[in-house]
Amino acid sequence: MTTTKDYRTVSGHTITFEAGPKVAAFLRRIEAAVDDPKVSERELTGLAFSAENPILDHSLFPGRGGVTPKVLADPAYHVMTDLLFRKQLAEQGDGVEKIAARYSMTVAEAAAELGIHASAVRQAIAARRLASWVKDGQHYLDPRAVRALEVGTRGPKGPRRE
Repeated sequence: MTTTKDYRTVSGHTITFEAGPKVAAFLRRIEAAVDDPKVSERELTGLAFSAENPILDHSLFPGRGGVTPKVLADPAYHVMTDLLFRKQLAEQGDGVEKIAARYSMTVAEAAAELGIHASAVRQAIAARRLASWVKDGQHYLDPRAVRALEVGTRGPKGPRRE
């Protein structure tokens, strides 16, 4: 039986995903390991990409799972990577607030910086080409990531840069 679940990421995004019994059990196992101080980040990463993970493609590498475009399209994969990120934060002692502070540019500011429409920035966020942090329901971006974003030449131009 497949169930639909919502998961809130460290960065404030909501991931809605469907999980059958095997995927749900595996994600519960990963989540328990995140909270277990006896399990290292390295051990958790090994488990996440092992042959035990039902989310991954097991036809690529003997004895472990691989990430393919189909896997990348699966929201459950993004839940798993967020859980790995939580473990990394816990081990390294990086505060979430410190990381969130880097995300200080609004979508409108990014659009003006890039000379494109705000909708194009939101599309880049939705396509996971541009990471964002959700604060009070609004997307905020890392200015360095915005400057590094390659903007296509198709579609209407946004406001011109001065």
